[in-house]
Amino acid sequence: MLGLSYFVLSCLLRYSRLGLYQKVCIILSYYVLFMPDEFKKVSARIPLPIIEKLEDMGISNQTEAIIKGLERLISEDSEKTGEYIDKTREDNNKTAVLQAQVDELQTQNETLKKELKDLKEDSDKTREDNNKTAVLQAQVDELQAHKDTLKKELEDFKSMHNNYMLQMQTLINQRALEPPAAEKKKPFWKFW
Repeated sequence: MLGLSYFVLSCLLRYSRLGLYQKVCIILSYYVLFMPDEFKKVSARIPLPIIEKLEDMGISNQTEAIIKGLERLISEDSEKTGEYIDKTREDNNKTAVLQAQVDELQTQNETLKKELKDLKEDSDKTREDNNKTAVLQAQVDELQAHKDTLKKELEDFKSMHNNYMLQMQTLINQRALEPPAAEKKKPFWKFW
């Protein structure tokens, strides 16, 4: 662009026979044709029935019709964008609510896992306690059986002691009834 404007200016300087008015008109026409501004030249193929309908509506300038059509497209797009933004906000809110619920469920899940682990440990301890209790009960039963055996042996010992005492008493009584040893006669074969 800058190269083209330099070319136009150099051409204007060469043609010195042109008047100032003519040179200004050339420069202005150059800027109107080639200078980038808010508008861009486009070519469009528009069907004849649409052009006739535009003329019936009172729009004779095709540029205005194209501009209004493009503006309407942009406004519809911005409305759709606004709807999308609203939907996105709603979706973000729903996502936040769902994330909060997921976090709460994960917390509950962790709590339940911990409680289950504690219950398993308690169950294992209870099982160990039951095993210890069974071992202790077996020892108690064994000691009770030994106690019963000792009681029976004690009763047998007492009855044997009583029998021994009765025998001793009987022997003492028999000796008390027997004549003294001096009074006894010696058999004839014993002389000394």
